[in-house]
Amino acid sequence: HDDVIEVASRALDGDVVELVVERGDRRIPVEVTAGFVPGLDHPGLGISLQTVELLGELPREVELIDQNGMGGPSAGLMIALTIHDLVSSEDLARGRVIAGTGTIEADGSVRRIGSIREKVLTAIAADVDLMLVPADQAEEALLVAAGRVEVVGVATFAEALERLRDAAA
Repeated sequence: HDDVIEVASRALDGDVVELVVERGDRRIPVEVTAGFVPGLDHPGLGISLQTVELLGELPREVELIDQNGMGGPSAGLMIALTIHDLVSSEDLARGRVIAGTGTIEADGSVRRIGSIREKVLTAIAADVDLMLVPADQAEEALLVAAGRVEVVGVATFAEALERLRDAAA
């Protein structure tokens, strides 16, 4: 995962990047051409990485539906919180409209995303009560929010749960 991110960060528009996809015991070479990717301010590979079968068994069946093209790595934190909400009896929202962004790693850490300014402005326009953002982007998000939405920076999934539990309803 980190190797692909490193290669992608160095790629220039039009560069052909050679990757190897592992499926079970098979290794499949793939060439990807770097170019413009919506939401990025630099060329990208236009692919997303996904770890499958990492969670194992959940106490209930969970199905994520098509979100009309929204998603990708920056939706990771909110997808994880949605799954928690579906398998738990806990009411973290408590009547609030909650938005958030941040990639999420297998160890639960929440990482940086692109276009934080635009995402905060979208949350404000949607009249959101609380917005979760990666901790290392909280300062920028707070400046953009200018008090129009409560911004909470989180470094981990566990911290996101804790902050939602502690935040005033």
